[in-house]
Amino acid sequence: MHWTAPQRVFFLIVIMTLACLASASVAITLLYHAAFEEERIRLAEVTHAQARLMEAVARFDQRYSEQVHPKGSAAATLSQIIDAHKYNKGFGQTGEMTLARQVGDQIVWLLTHRHSDLDEPKPLPLSGKLAEPMRLALSGKSGTIVAPDYRGEMVLAAYEPVALLQLGLVSKIDLQEIRTPFLHAGIITGISGISIIILGGFLLFRISHPIIKRLEESEAYTRAIITHAGEGIITTDETGTIDTFNTTAEHIFLYPSRQIIGKNLKALLPKPNNEHHQDHIKTYLLMGERSRLGTRREVTAERRDGTTFPLSLAVTEVTFSQRRIFICLVHDLTEEKMAERRLRAQYEVARILADQITIEQAAPKILRAVCESLGWQLGILWQVDTQKNFLRGIELWCHTPDQFTEFCATTKETRFLKGQGLPGKVWSTGKAVWIPDVVKDSNFPRAKFADKENLHAAFAFPIQLGTEIYGVMEFFSFHIHQPDDALLQQMQSVGSQIGQLIDRTQSQEKIKILARFPEENPNPVLRVLRDGSITYHNKAATDFLSALNLENGNQQPQPWQNLIQDAFNHGSAKGKEMICHGRVFSLTLAVIDGTNYMNVYALDITDRRRAEEHLRNRDEQRRQMQKLEAIGTLAGGIAHDFNNILTALIGFTELAIAKAGKPDPNDSYLQEVLQAGYRAKNLVQQILTFSRQGDVGKKPIQLQDIVEEALKLLRASLPSTIAVHQDLEATAGPVFADPTQIHQVVMNLGTNAEYAMREKSGSLHVTLNEVTVEQPGASPPPGIVPGRYVRFTMTDSGHGISPEVLSRIFDPFFTTKNVGEGTGMGLSVTHGIVTDHGGMISVQSKPGVGTTFVIHFPRTVEILERPSPNTIIKMPKGEGTVLFIDDEASIVESGKIMLETLGYHVQAYTNSREALAAFQENPHTIDAVITDQTMPECTGTELAKAILQIRPTIPLILCTGFSHIINEEKALSIGIPVFLNKPYRFNDLAQAVRHAFERSHKRKTETLSN
Repeated sequence: MHWTAPQRVFFLIVIMTLACLASASVAITLLYHAAFEEERIRLAEVTHAQARLMEAVARFDQRYSEQVHPKGSAAATLSQIIDAHKYNKGFGQTGEMTLARQVGDQIVWLLTHRHSDLDEPKPLPLSGKLAEPMRLALSGKSGTIVAPDYRGEMVLAAYEPVALLQLGLVSKIDLQEIRTPFLHAGIITGISGISIIILGGFLLFRISHPIIKRLEESEAYTRAIITHAGEGIITTDETGTIDTFNTTAEHIFLYPSRQIIGKNLKALLPKPNNEHHQDHIKTYLLMGERSRLGTRREVTAERRDGTTFPLSLAVTEVTFSQRRIFICLVHDLTEEKMAERRLRAQYEVARILADQITIEQAAPKILRAVCESLGWQLGILWQVDTQKNFLRGIELWCHTPDQFTEFCATTKETRFLKGQGLPGKVWSTGKAVWIPDVVKDSNFPRAKFADKENLHAAFAFPIQLGTEIYGVMEFFSFHIHQPDDALLQQMQSVGSQIGQLIDRTQSQEKIKILARFPEENPNPVLRVLRDGSITYHNKAATDFLSALNLENGNQQPQPWQNLIQDAFNHGSAKGKEMICHGRVFSLTLAVIDGTNYMNVYALDITDRRRAEEHLRNRDEQRRQMQKLEAIGTLAGGIAHDFNNILTALIGFTELAIAKAGKPDPNDSYLQEVLQAGYRAKNLVQQILTFSRQGDVGKKPIQLQDIVEEALKLLRASLPSTIAVHQDLEATAGPVFADPTQIHQVVMNLGTNAEYAMREKSGSLHVTLNEVTVEQPGASPPPGIVPGRYVRFTMTDSGHGISPEVLSRIFDPFFTTKNVGEGTGMGLSVTHGIVTDHGGMISVQSKPGVGTTFVIHFPRTVEILERPSPNTIIKMPKGEGTVLFIDDEASIVESGKIMLETLGYHVQAYTNSREALAAFQENPHTIDAVITDQTMPECTGTELAKAILQIRPTIPLILCTGFSHIINEEKALSIGIPVFLNKPYRFNDLAQAVRHAFERSHKRKTETLSN
């Protein structure tokens, strides 16, 4: 190196100054060490003397102060030390003595600290890092040490144990106090040296300023060029050690120059390239291949974060001061390469989308194109399962089939929900997502498999189908890559392009389906011009056109012409109905704007109309049934109360007749009262029959009895202006029918006849006879099967029925009555009942003359069950005690008298609870029990069950005016042998009691025999 004269002078002055400073520093250091040693010896001596003095005082106190101080001699000694300490807390600026003892695992201070305002210093843990000198003293050691004191300050300390008192004594002084004089001397010396340097530098500057300025300008210029060069500049020596690393290189490699200068150039190269770098340098130095100098070539480099990137490198060589210096010009090719790859990937995807028809064909080619264009290793297509709402992998691509086998197998089995994993996150956000290293990502469930396969960077983008996500494409690389926003935006666009392919494919398929729609449509579809001519019709419209007589250019019917013109005038029409061959069509006529034609769509709604009618009929039938149920419930309640009244009325009347003498002038009156009671009983039974409380199902019956009962009930409701005539043939054979429904048929026809004759007087003729139909014909009604029938005829003299109405009288809900007078269900129900019984109903009517209904019921061959002939039964008497219970006092009174007349002793009750209590008190004094069913607090069946538990074979009779929950069969099933309906006669009660005794005796016999 060449030195100038000013430089030599300046360098000499600096050397001399530094030598002086060094000499002064050595001298000060030696003096400091001498002073330090002197202070150490002094502290050790003082501490030792103080410790021995404390032990001497302690021995004195042991001998003379043991009894003086209340806490003993040790406390006396300690109190003297503390008092003495108050007058001498320290020495120097920072020196002090400390005294402490060990209590458990803590150091407890006995003297106040000079550097603390606390009268009682806080204890310190024995195992802590502070108060090291005191810790040594308490362990029984003595000596000196440089260590932290209780404040954490570094001190020079002498420590000594006070063994007699089991205390530790420390004398210490801050190191800073020892150092301060020497620091001051060093500062003065340094200031003097600096002054000499400044003076010498000033003189040198005055002499060499022009030269220095030119050199600095040249150096700054060179440094600015290197620092701010557009390319990275790196210089190395022959060994590859880096000397220069400019700002651009720092940005490229992410290394600050201070960290990389002095390291070998191979630190900037990835494995395995860096392993051969030194071999290349040696080869070059030996062979001298200068032809490679200055030539740009592409290499792979590695940044500080471990990511690799493409680098353009040009190397030149210069010799400087007999040193070979290599200058490397480097340029980061990442952006250029990525832009090139992005464009190539987008071009390849666009080409594939243009060539392919479906996403199934395009998907594997797109995955391959993106991977090969970007230099990535694995691509996956995920599809949204809209029904199960998850993502599933449907396509994978990698360079070779045997790559990533475990990762690919896991991928095929994995299902992702929204927000789960990389695909789920893309699905949730609808945005492309980049992960620099999936192995370190917490939201990547396949991380351990990716780590095994050496997969790191990943990105994924959505396939957008309108506003919905069709699927997600996911890609993986061997390397760690930082996010590339430009690539993500480009791939987001690629996802939209793929979505457009899917949309186009689906639209084309929809167009094909729509194109087939008219021909596949089972309903007529036509295209009609303004003049009514038909330019197109599908196959289903052939019958429709034939029905309208529109085929082969025939003259169009006027209703069709009017419909077409009306639609053109109003710009379409909906819900226009036409009937063709008995089928109902709903027409929609859609005029196409800007054209002279319309599309006509015909929908066959016949079945729908029938279904709607059926639903209306069923709903109305259900409402009628609900009404009948309500009537039945009401009738049952009336029957119960009325039968209770009749029971008392008939019972007392029979008693009055039985008590009257012969002859008695009042006997005839009482017989009339009794007959009226019997008629009232039959009337109640008719009410129950009408309300279906007595419905027993189909069985062989004589229609005469049913018709006669119905006419009796009907006659009571007819006005006196209507005369009823009946001719019921007694020899008419039986029919297989439901008595209740036959009763309803007669009532329905009768009420209709009453309505027809309401405005004037009239007559109602009812006949019943047996006929034989040999051949079907016009009379009787057409369609009737030959055979034997029971014919029922009802003729009224009302206003008659017009022919228009006559054809619809059996239609449900059709009625000519005013609102609130009828529902239109009577004749419909009648027709249904007759048809259900295999019969036929017909009607003849003339307006103003009257109406005749004729019903043919098939005669049955089954044998009719006839009751045994009435025999005179002697009223049986008996003896014993009968428990009689009924909540009606009049029934209890009449029943008691009847039973007593028959010879029984009677215990009568109107409260079922009281009766049960009486029976429980003396159960074996009661010979029979008669109880009503419907009573407050306890019903008859509940009472009977309780009694039967006590005496299972006791004669028991259950009476009821009417009950929804009990009948004769149910009574027998729970152990009640006799069931008696109200109102009952005197003889009925006598026979019931006798029957109960007989059944009870039979049960006792069976029980004993078993």
